Amino acid sequence: MERMYFPFDYSHLYIIQVYSNITDGEELTFKYFDSENSEVVEYAETMIFTSNMVVGDGFNTFGLSHEVKPLPDNFNFYKAYPNPFNPTTALSFAIPIDSKASLSIYNLQGREVSMLIDANMEAGYHSAVWNASSYASGMYFVKMHAGTYISTQKLMLVK
Repeated sequence: MERMYFPFDYSHLYIIQVYSNITDGEELTFKYFDSENSEVVEYAETMIFTSNMVVGDGFNTFGLSHEVKPLPDNFNFYKAYPNPFNPTTALSFAIPIDSKASLSIYNLQGREVSMLIDANMEAGYHSAVWNASSYASGMYFVKMHAGTYISTQKLMLVK
Protein backbone atom coordinates (compact mmCIF):
# COMPACT_ATOMS: atom_id res chain seq x y z
CA MET A 1 0.00 0.00 0.00
CA GLU A 2 1.35 3.38 -0.95
CA ARG A 3 0.33 6.54 0.87
CA MET A 4 -0.59 9.72 -0.98
CA TYR A 5 0.42 13.11 0.34
CA PHE A 6 -2.39 15.68 0.53
CA PRO A 7 -0.69 19.11 0.56
CA PHE A 8 -3.74 21.23 1.50
CA ASP A 9 -3.82 20.01 5.10
CA TYR A 10 -0.46 18.20 5.22
CA SER A 11 -2.08 14.80 5.66
CA HIS A 12 -1.62 11.44 3.97
CA LEU A 13 -4.30 9.29 2.35
CA TYR A 14 -4.27 5.49 2.23
CA ILE A 15 -6.53 3.39 0.07
CA ILE A 16 -7.14 0.03 1.68
CA GLN A 17 -9.37 -2.93 1.00
CA VAL A 18 -10.23 -5.25 3.86
CA TYR A 19 -11.60 -8.76 3.64
CA SER A 20 -12.89 -10.87 6.51
CA ASN A 21 -14.09 -14.46 6.62
CA ILE A 22 -16.29 -13.45 9.57
CA THR A 23 -19.58 -12.09 8.20
CA ASP A 24 -20.24 -9.41 10.83
CA GLY A 25 -18.88 -8.10 14.11
CA GLU A 26 -15.11 -8.36 13.71
CA GLU A 27 -13.32 -5.35 15.19
CA LEU A 28 -10.82 -3.65 12.90
CA THR A 29 -7.93 -1.69 14.35
CA PHE A 30 -5.57 0.46 12.31
CA LYS A 31 -1.78 0.67 12.34
CA TYR A 32 0.99 0.96 9.79
CA PHE A 33 4.75 0.53 9.64
CA ASP A 34 6.64 3.80 9.18
CA SER A 35 9.77 2.64 7.34
CA GLU A 36 11.42 6.07 7.62
CA ASN A 37 11.42 5.87 11.43
CA SER A 38 11.28 2.05 11.74
CA GLU A 39 8.21 2.13 13.99
CA VAL A 40 4.67 0.80 14.05
CA VAL A 41 2.17 3.65 14.29
CA GLU A 42 -1.12 2.82 15.99
CA TYR A 43 -4.29 4.82 15.54
CA ALA A 44 -6.93 5.44 18.19
CA GLU A 45 -9.91 4.49 16.00
CA THR A 46 -11.48 1.06 15.73
CA MET A 47 -14.38 -0.04 13.56
CA ILE A 48 -16.78 -2.98 13.65
CA PHE A 49 -16.72 -4.85 10.32
CA THR A 50 -20.05 -5.58 8.65
CA SER A 51 -20.58 -7.58 5.50
CA ASN A 52 -20.15 -5.60 2.26
CA MET A 53 -19.50 -2.33 4.06
CA VAL A 54 -18.00 0.61 2.20
CA VAL A 55 -16.50 3.42 4.25
CA GLY A 56 -15.47 6.66 2.64
CA ASP A 57 -14.91 7.77 -0.91
CA GLY A 58 -12.94 10.48 -2.67
CA PHE A 59 -15.08 13.21 -1.11
CA ASN A 60 -15.92 11.74 2.32
CA THR A 61 -12.88 9.97 3.66
CA PHE A 62 -12.66 8.09 6.93
CA GLY A 63 -10.15 9.98 9.03
CA LEU A 64 -7.69 8.36 11.40
CA SER A 65 -6.13 10.24 14.27
CA HIS A 66 -2.43 9.78 14.90
CA GLU A 67 -3.03 10.65 18.54
CA VAL A 68 -3.94 7.99 21.06
CA LYS A 69 -6.97 9.43 22.78
CA PRO A 70 -7.38 9.12 26.55
CA LEU A 71 -10.37 7.10 27.69
CA PRO A 72 -13.62 9.05 27.54
CA ASP A 73 -15.05 10.49 30.76
CA ASN A 74 -18.69 9.87 29.77
CA PHE A 75 -20.85 7.73 27.54
CA ASN A 76 -21.50 9.51 24.24
CA PHE A 77 -23.26 8.66 21.00
CA TYR A 78 -22.01 11.00 18.25
CA LYS A 79 -24.13 12.17 15.34
CA ALA A 80 -24.26 9.72 12.45
CA TYR A 81 -22.19 10.75 9.44
CA PRO A 82 -23.31 11.28 6.79
CA ASN A 83 -26.98 11.77 7.57
CA PRO A 84 -28.98 11.79 5.26
CA PHE A 85 -27.03 8.96 3.66
CA ASN A 86 -26.97 6.47 0.77
CA PRO A 87 -26.25 3.61 1.32
CA THR A 88 -23.88 3.70 4.32
CA THR A 89 -23.53 5.80 7.44
CA ALA A 90 -20.95 5.69 10.23
CA LEU A 91 -22.09 5.50 13.85
CA SER A 92 -19.51 6.42 16.49
CA PHE A 93 -19.71 6.26 20.26
CA ALA A 94 -17.62 6.48 23.41
CA ILE A 95 -17.83 4.29 26.49
CA PRO A 96 -15.82 5.22 29.61
CA ILE A 97 -15.79 1.73 31.17
CA ASP A 98 -15.88 -1.81 29.83
CA SER A 99 -19.58 -2.41 29.13
CA LYS A 100 -22.03 -4.57 27.27
CA ALA A 101 -23.02 -2.41 24.31
CA SER A 102 -25.65 -2.69 21.62
CA LEU A 103 -26.38 -0.67 18.51
CA SER A 104 -29.71 -1.46 16.84
CA ILE A 105 -31.59 -0.02 13.86
CA TYR A 106 -35.40 0.30 13.95
CA ASN A 107 -37.96 1.19 11.29
CA LEU A 108 -40.83 3.66 11.81
CA GLN A 109 -43.06 0.86 13.09
CA GLY A 110 -40.57 0.24 15.92
CA ARG A 111 -39.38 -3.12 14.58
CA GLU A 112 -35.70 -3.90 14.82
CA VAL A 113 -34.35 -4.28 11.28
CA SER A 114 -30.63 -4.64 12.05
CA MET A 115 -28.42 -5.35 15.06
CA LEU A 116 -24.99 -3.83 14.37
CA ILE A 117 -23.37 -4.48 17.75
CA ASP A 118 -24.31 -6.70 20.68
CA ALA A 119 -21.13 -7.41 22.59
CA ASN A 120 -19.00 -6.69 25.62
CA MET A 121 -16.74 -3.82 24.62
CA GLU A 122 -13.66 -2.24 26.12
CA ALA A 123 -13.69 1.37 27.28
CA GLY A 124 -12.77 3.74 24.46
CA TYR A 125 -13.98 5.13 21.16
CA HIS A 126 -15.75 2.82 18.73
CA SER A 127 -17.66 2.99 15.47
CA ALA A 128 -19.80 0.81 13.24
CA VAL A 129 -21.11 1.26 9.72
CA TRP A 130 -24.66 0.53 8.70
CA ASN A 131 -24.92 -0.60 5.10
CA ALA A 132 -28.57 0.04 4.23
CA SER A 133 -28.33 -0.91 0.55
CA SER A 134 -31.02 -3.59 1.00
CA TYR A 135 -33.45 -1.28 2.83
CA ALA A 136 -36.09 1.10 1.47
CA SER A 137 -35.63 4.86 1.53
CA GLY A 138 -37.07 6.52 4.59
CA MET A 139 -36.56 7.33 8.23
CA TYR A 140 -34.97 4.90 10.66
CA PHE A 141 -33.88 5.12 14.27
CA VAL A 142 -30.62 3.90 15.75
CA LYS A 143 -30.51 3.08 19.46
CA MET A 144 -27.28 2.83 21.42
CA HIS A 145 -27.35 1.09 24.80
CA ALA A 146 -24.24 0.68 26.95
CA GLY A 147 -24.30 0.18 30.70
CA THR A 148 -27.09 2.44 31.96
CA TYR A 149 -26.70 4.85 29.00
CA ILE A 150 -29.35 4.87 26.25
CA SER A 151 -29.44 7.26 23.29
CA THR A 152 -31.45 7.34 20.06
CA GLN A 153 -30.92 9.16 16.76
CA LYS A 154 -32.97 9.60 13.59
CA LEU A 155 -31.40 8.40 10.33
CA MET A 156 -32.59 9.34 6.84
CA LEU A 157 -31.86 6.88 4.04
CA VAL A 158 -32.23 8.58 0.65
CA LYS A 159 -31.86 6.50 -2.50
